[in-house]
Amino acid sequence: MWNHFNTDGSRTINHLEGWHAALNKAVGRAQKNCNRPQKMKTKYKKLEEKLSFAKERLQNGAISILEYMDAIMFHLHL
Repeated sequence: MWNHFNTDGSRTINHLEGWHAALNKAVGRAQKNCNRPQKMKTKYKKLEEKLSFAKERLQNGAISILEYMDAIMFHLHL
């Protein structure tokens, strides 16, 4: 598992994925994930917002590291 605590943008390991997706779209190739429902995208966007909020609270001193870990585990259903 990669540590993305200080990552504010894309959390992908391969930063070229977006470039390749745009290139494939420009030349008319179908993406392998083109059947992914919009509902899943919304779900992961909401999860990202919750994780970012927990990170901000930790950095601002509003919560302790244990409370941060608890929030992460709660949102990831661990």
